Amino acid sequence: MKIYFFLSFYVKSDKNMRYFKTFLNLAEVIIPFDNDESAKRFETRAKEFFDNMPQDAKRMFKIMLFLLEISTIPRYFKPFSSLGYEKRAKVVERWMHSYLMRKRNIMSALKGLVSLIYMSIDENLPEDLKYGDTACSVE
Repeated sequence: MKIYFFLSFYVKSDKNMRYFKTFLNLAEVIIPFDNDESAKRFETRAKEFFDNMPQDAKRMFKIMLFLLEISTIPRYFKPFSSLGYEKRAKVVERWMHSYLMRKRNIMSALKGLVSLIYMSIDENLPEDLKYGDTACSVE
């Protein structure tokens, strides 16, 4: 009963965006940011992305992030976002190679979302992939 209440509070809280801290900590493990400016650009783009995401998709990602957040409590006695970088990297690695298919699927979905947001920033897109912009221009 308590878990359900906490889950509903976590999923319904848009104002303080509790899930966003978990997402940024996950992104830090998946994508090594070069500097603070790169991390800030990613954070800004991720906020835009989550603000424009359909409610059903946003709810599902919040639930996945909640499961990741509480998964570390039995082992480390801390939520995912309170762990150091090395421990977070171990947790992500464990989820990616988990025996449970659901954990692998959740991590694949979250990794895909992080990659999608990262590649949507123009500075991160390789020059080879920018061909479509010049090929489709009307000039």
